[in-house]
Amino acid sequence: MRLGLVARADNGGLGIQTWALYRHLRPARTLVVDIEHLTGYRNHFERYPGAMISRGEPTLDTIRRFVEGLDVVLTCETPYNYALFSHCRAVGVRTVLQYNFEFLEYFANPQLPRPDLFLAPSLWHFDRVPFANKRFLPVPVDRERLPFRHRTRARRFLHIAGHETIHDRNGTALVLEALRHVEAPVEVLLRAQRRHGFEVPPTRARVTVANEDVPLHWDLYGDEDDVLLLPRRFGGLSLQLDEALSRGMPAIMTDVSPQSGFLPGEWLVPAVSSFRFMAKTQIECFSCDPAALARRIDAFARDPALVSRASLAADALAERIAWHRLAGEYERVLAEVVACASTSSPT
Repeated sequence: MRLGLVARADNGGLGIQTWALYRHLRPARTLVVDIEHLTGYRNHFERYPGAMISRGEPTLDTIRRFVEGLDVVLTCETPYNYALFSHCRAVGVRTVLQYNFEFLEYFANPQLPRPDLFLAPSLWHFDRVPFANKRFLPVPVDRERLPFRHRTRARRFLHIAGHETIHDRNGTALVLEALRHVEAPVEVLLRAQRRHGFEVPPTRARVTVANEDVPLHWDLYGDEDDVLLLPRRFGGLSLQLDEALSRGMPAIMTDVSPQSGFLPGEWLVPAVSSFRFMAKTQIECFSCDPAALARRIDAFARDPALVSRASLAADALAERIAWHRLAGEYERVLAEVVACASTSSPT
């Protein structure tokens, strides 16, 4: 089976996600889409030796050269040019889109060419995807680069603001407000890839703000980081959650889907619906009481037994989605798509 991968080379989520697919699935050909002029995120083309590079949206000529001789093409979130799907169908190359629900373009433009398989990275709103040719397969985590360390005390809490997102998806504002209410003498590290405009409020916590683009994403999680703060307001796939779990870090999150379906209840903070907004479809955005978030931080800081068992639980959760467990499943799914064995044709 000759696999083609459409990838990104920056340190955004899609860059991290597709680089992992490249390392573990070993595609026969890779097309890297360079949109640095739109995002400002620096490319690391050296991650994809020998890859084709498209400066911006791939042209039809680039698509033709890319797919020639391939059996199946895998792309994440978008094909960047929907002619990829129609051309592949015309020449007998199968296609898989590992989508992110909030950015699924078909809600806004249902007539666009479709892939042969919609691959869901999480079960968040899986039932709202209106196509029969869909399947859930988790995004794996690289446990070799993100090795487990048993946390037995919560001394330092980590929040990764990352790139700025719409409607504060990672809950940075909630974390900052919660700092006002923290009573335990904890350390908090706030990481941002660009200089954010946030201000740290008066707090008993010792807060450090690190504005830097860490070259390798697995270095975001140090041995001295014990608990991840991620009061997410909406969203399905969370790479930083999976990466923190692999390092043995429990994650304090909002009690909403999808994490409410698999994280222990003692990690979760009660959440309330805040408002709805339009992405490609309507998305519900949640919030939580910052004081309740602070109480959860204090609970971890004061209870080493809680931290110890939560760290072991994190290890077990990460092991379920480890690359060494799921690589074969990805290969089987792609092979089935090529054989047309388990997917229905788009209508």
